[in-house]
Amino acid sequence: MKGKRRFPFTRAWALGILVLLGVFLAAPIVSAADRSAVKKVPPTYPALARKMRIAGTVKLEVKVDPSGKPQDIKVVSGHPLLGPAAKECVSQWRFSPADAETTEVIEVAFTM
Repeated sequence: MKGKRRFPFTRAWALGILVLLGVFLAAPIVSAADRSAVKKVPPTYPALARKMRIAGTVKLEVKVDPSGKPQDIKVVSGHPLLGPAAKECVSQWRFSPADAETTEVIEVAFTM
């Protein structure tokens, strides 16, 4: 069995994966610069975080429906005490309308 390949479909699989990646990457991506916030509500500093003098930035991933309302908000990074306050304030934001649902990355800063 010398000279026989163990995985004869390796090239086919690689080509298939590249084609699929091309399809997904060709889809339009709307960034935060394309979908601006029309109404911003400032965050409420959590009392415990203020008492502990915790400051920082919370990064959120926000799915925004075509009308501009945030639908699904996930904390990507930031202090655990600041995350819920950041989610609460961004849930009250409104974005400019678009043709389809978009995903925006938002940073909310908490400074003392």
